[in-house]
Amino acid sequence: MPGGSMKILRETPTSVIERFKAGSVEPAHHHTFGHDLVEKYNLVTGDYLFTPAGDVHRVKYHEDTELFMRWDGNWDLFFLDEDLDAEMLL
Repeated sequence: MPGGSMKILRETPTSVIERFKAGSVEPAHHHTFGHDLVEKYNLVTGDYLFTPAGDVHRVKYHEDTELFMRWDGNWDLFFLDEDLDAEMLL
């Protein structure tokens, strides 16, 4: 994705480190498997997120961000058809 990079740490189940620059946008998408996400290593409320399999989500990063993510299976990505510019105005 523009503004983002991913380093695969483990293939099955997939674990990665992702980095996004401020202003980057992940368009609406979902995955076959659920995933755990940790934003910071000294956790406080809001730094951990579990996204269930098939749950549609979209993210806009307001600051440079590094994430650790682990899927319950192999990573995949299915985008939804949307007008990203219009959606990000919300």
